[in-house]
Amino acid sequence: MRSTTLLFILFTFSFFSVQAQESIGIGISNYSPANSLLLNPSSISDSKAFMDIHLAGFSVFARNNLAFFPGGTGTALNPSGFNGAVPSYDLSKSSYRAYVDVLAQGPTITTQIGKHAFALYTGVRTVADVRGVGNRMATYVLEGFQYGPFIGEETRIRNLRATALSWAEVGFTYATILKQSGRQLITGGIHVKRLIGIAGAGFRLNDWHFTVEDSTLLTTENISGQYGFNEPAFNSGSGWGVDIGFTYKQTLKGVGNYVPHSKKSGCRTCDYKFKISVALLDLGRIKFNPEFYTNTFDEGEESDWENFEGANPDDVNGIANLISDNFSLLDEADKAQFRVILPAALSVQYDYNLGYNFFLNGSWVQGIPWKNSFGLQRPSLLSFTPRFEIKRFEAALPISLFEMRTPMLGAMLRLNSIIIGTDNLGGLIGNGDKYGADFYFHVKYTLFKTWGCRKVKERTSRAGKPSGKVVPCASW
Repeated sequence: MRSTTLLFILFTFSFFSVQAQESIGIGISNYSPANSLLLNPSSISDSKAFMDIHLAGFSVFARNNLAFFPGGTGTALNPSGFNGAVPSYDLSKSSYRAYVDVLAQGPTITTQIGKHAFALYTGVRTVADVRGVGNRMATYVLEGFQYGPFIGEETRIRNLRATALSWAEVGFTYATILKQSGRQLITGGIHVKRLIGIAGAGFRLNDWHFTVEDSTLLTTENISGQYGFNEPAFNSGSGWGVDIGFTYKQTLKGVGNYVPHSKKSGCRTCDYKFKISVALLDLGRIKFNPEFYTNTFDEGEESDWENFEGANPDDVNGIANLISDNFSLLDEADKAQFRVILPAALSVQYDYNLGYNFFLNGSWVQGIPWKNSFGLQRPSLLSFTPRFEIKRFEAALPISLFEMRTPMLGAMLRLNSIIIGTDNLGGLIGNGDKYGADFYFHVKYTLFKTWGCRKVKERTSRAGKPSGKVVPCASW
């Protein structure tokens, strides 16, 4: 059937594109609110940076469990090893998935005014998500439906999902101190995004029971699902997105009258013994304008697709006609709405201050599934990250489990306002099989003091263990 043409496009795109997922190493920083707001918008309140001016950056993450470059092919340190390299495929698994997340972050600025913090954010993002691909479907994608060993055999495919979305966004963030007393500080933040659609495609195959009779005939016994895609163009759709987050800090000193970065608080911020952050990310969707193509198919009677091997559509209109010509579809192209849901997630972090500027962080990002809609499902991630941070330097080594099963070791360095990192170091420099890659790079300019504190001599401090004596951060 021709709907597999759309699946093939999405599947191939996911396996051979490169993009970044969470950028954990810099996303948990106390000195880089222009980056940390993407994991929790409340992080820009009581940040170590008074003003963070992000100039440009990008992040790239790709991961799948089917296609890989064999060990020894090449690395980021030896890119010439990839010259002429051909991917290999692991067909020993029962189920396959792929996820791509590419972000080009544009000019972004965060600042704090008293107990309030604000941010303006710009970026362009592309995400693709494929899951529920069985072993036989993966073989068909690679070998084609004329694959000899499967001819004459019945095949049943269920719960296959493939979605891709590309969009630009302009966001505004507001965060503030919600409560402060003793050594307890609670902040909250909201990040509202205006979304500008560029391209979207979705494919849901709920159930497909078919047989490839020979090299020219495919017989379907029943099929049900839905597809939709648009003609790619800037501003071809629009929508809204929102992130909401909260942070609780157990501070080392009293914060009853504390105002971040104010003269009365010593032109500085309060250190914490630990903090707990919770956020809901990417709640929202994009609605596309015509010209788009969408159909729901639910065929319970047998149908034949003759000469299926000659199907080679040239554009999205050709794909739509290809599907309609070979199946009894419920055509909704004129009246339907085509929407794609953002990759929403629950984000939770616990950050513990070991003293002497060393921290231990535990993060959990849980993707929210959208099984009955065109929605991107963000992969789940569990990470443990030791880091060292001071004003002009920061280093982190995130150790994570991608989808709670695939271990990855990352690294991040911040040299003043230059940031470079990866959540998957093995994918860049390792000698093993490479099923994905991850990399991010940012350039920004950071002010650590307010204008009124430029001439105030900053007293040095060391974030050690609390003495038990409550000394207020604010000097009143």
